[in-house]
Amino acid sequence: MYNILLLIKIAILLITAMYLSFAFVIFTQIRTMHGVLSYPKEKYIEMIGIIHLILSISLFIIALVIL
Repeated sequence: MYNILLLIKIAILLITAMYLSFAFVIFTQIRTMHGVLSYPKEKYIEMIGIIHLILSISLFIIALVIL
């Protein structure tokens, strides 16, 4: 029983780590798009990307602390 819970915790941490890397890729793509294109609402999209990255980092840290 204890081994199963440990495997579930490790799986959850791996999934959140993959989500964190996905958020970092999205943020990098937004920064690249910002350098190539110019459009009126680019600041809002970049701000949403930063907020998404910060929330995913905090999710990973909270998962590390709780699990």
